[in-house]
Amino acid sequence: MRIIIVGAGEIGRHFALKLAKGSHDITVIEANDKLAKEIENNDELNTVIAGNGTHPNLLIDEADVSQCDLFFALTSDDNTNLTACRVAREGGAKKTICRVSEELRRNEFPLRMDSLFGVDHLFSSEQLCAAELSKKIHNPVPTEVEEIGLGNIEVQQVTVTGESSVIGKSLREISLPERIRVLSILPDKESEAFIAGADDCLGVGDSVMICGNAQQLAETAELLHGGSIKDWNPRVVIVGGGSYGFALAKKMEAWNYKVRVFERDEEHAKKIADELDDGIDVINSDATLLKDLQEEQIGEVEVDFFIATTRNDVDNLVSCLHAKKLKAKKRLTLIHRTDYAEALNQAAETLGIDPVSPRKIVQQELMRFITSDKFHLIKHLPGGELIEVTVRENSKADGATVSDLKIENCQLVARINDKGSKVPSSKDVISAGDNLYALASRKARKEFVRMVTK
Repeated sequence: MRIIIVGAGEIGRHFALKLAKGSHDITVIEANDKLAKEIENNDELNTVIAGNGTHPNLLIDEADVSQCDLFFALTSDDNTNLTACRVAREGGAKKTICRVSEELRRNEFPLRMDSLFGVDHLFSSEQLCAAELSKKIHNPVPTEVEEIGLGNIEVQQVTVTGESSVIGKSLREISLPERIRVLSILPDKESEAFIAGADDCLGVGDSVMICGNAQQLAETAELLHGGSIKDWNPRVVIVGGGSYGFALAKKMEAWNYKVRVFERDEEHAKKIADELDDGIDVINSDATLLKDLQEEQIGEVEVDFFIATTRNDVDNLVSCLHAKKLKAKKRLTLIHRTDYAEALNQAAETLGIDPVSPRKIVQQELMRFITSDKFHLIKHLPGGELIEVTVRENSKADGATVSDLKIENCQLVARINDKGSKVPSSKDVISAGDNLYALASRKARKEFVRMVTK
């Protein structure tokens, strides 16, 4: 594949070097001469251009963007990334992927910045990390969590217990919200998971994949789990009310968790307190100081999850070590520097701290586009592959309803277009340009992709 990457910072540089180990033709564009020279010394990269990744002449003449299969804008500046994608699209790039700040994603997404700037996929590092951290917090209720449409749709795995009222009932008989879908069922560890159908019945111990918006999923999970999910009400402490911590706190609003956010900056603490639900407490205090944590009764009141999310790795580690002393059950921390992350991974068990690397999470997100020109593999889930595919003009799917697209062993998970993202209902009409997500067996995936792209 012919790939162009704008931005040779922490994310762009490591992603480029990972791709270079394959058979891809990689061009890296970096405005900072020093960074450009550093990465230019790597023989595995095909081309390194020192210059402005938003400049039309550079992209069209030097980078030859018209021959680009994938264009990644990965700098830390929103304007640079969006403009670069716009120019790349006009120059003939087949697909554009754009990194944006969490604040822009959260506040400007209703304006459909992706369509305005010719972006095929927008992502926020902060939102991706919030999703990864929330997976750990949700456990043991859902054991799998995957986000779609910038967090608007979730895929979760829930176990049916003996207290559930759905035991012995078919999915057709269970009254679920219109845009909640049961995707697959794993009867037990000895059996194979399968894509769910309307006549399939649920039994005790079944592991069920469901999808929908977070609030409705919480209610559906309670139904399938027998209401005992309400008993899972962990106490969560988030250190740092910046973009990472705030994104995580927002995700917690849909769940019945007791959440406290520590933010040392008084003005910022007031700001995020106004933006978060009343059920989330924002504390203006410094979590790197043991006495401040003790004053807020950390240690006296049981803490299930203590999560450090600041941009300062040292502060994160110090606060987690304090939390260990105060007997917080689970300690997690973001580690931004690659060398720190590698060192901490080796010492994680000894320290009792679970490190989470934003760079690694973002890299996993980006790698899913390096699959096929027709579809992108998101993740292997029980029952099949979670894939993303764009509806092509004049394909069989263009103008068809969702019910027309029924394929055995294939479940539509989400539809994303200029109007937003949602779980499609049977009467929704599919149009060219829609991004569809589906969970399908390998055989069904081939049939689904043909229907959507031919």
